Amino acid sequence: MELIPIVGIIFGTTLLGYVFSKIVGLIKYWIDRRHNSSDDIELLLHQFNNYKQSVEKRLQNLEAIAVEEPITEREAPLLDSERKEELNEKGEDMMDNRKLQNMLKKTH
Repeated sequence: MELIPIVGIIFGTTLLGYVFSKIVGLIKYWIDRRHNSSDDIELLLHQFNNYKQSVEKRLQNLEAIAVEEPITEREAPLLDSERKEELNEKGEDMMDNRKLQNMLKKTH
């Protein structure tokens, strides 16, 4: 009869140790997962900085256009090619912006 409580204590202690180790493993996994999200944050920061620089560049271009003198016919084709480049850059910026928004949605 003295053997049953001893076996029960050993079994209960082993089971408690197993459950405790699983809880510690889950906590470690959660911490590692949160640590790896810093890579995502760095990527978001990089994309945000690129977006900010492109917005500042576009703003400077708009300010330059606003203070320019009237355009002559000779400068018009050059403006069209520049405008096409700006539109291409704007399209790329919009794609980066969408990616940034999707990444922000995933982190929240």
